[in-house]
Amino acid sequence: MRFLLSSASLLLLAFSLLSKTSEPADPCSKIKNKNDQKKCYMNEYQVADKELNLTYKKIREGLSEPEKVDLKKLQVLWIGYRDGICEGPGLSLP
Repeated sequence: MRFLLSSASLLLLAFSLLSKTSEPADPCSKIKNKNDQKKCYMNEYQVADKELNLTYKKIREGLSEPEKVDLKKLQVLWIGYRDGICEGPGLSLP
């Protein structure tokens, strides 16, 4: 359980570091054409997803096998939380 909490802290730190950037919070919002805006958001998503996957891979490389199992359990819990919070009218995940 102690590892699970430290893993959660590590993931929260990684996510918070990813969100700290000098760029505007929403560069796509200034685009007026809806199709261009959608392309911009998809590109932003793909860049963030790639960065997140690289960070996750680096974190996993330093873990023992039991820690990797705990991390997987933590992921499943987080996905359940995310899906419960992010569902609603007009909200969908890619």
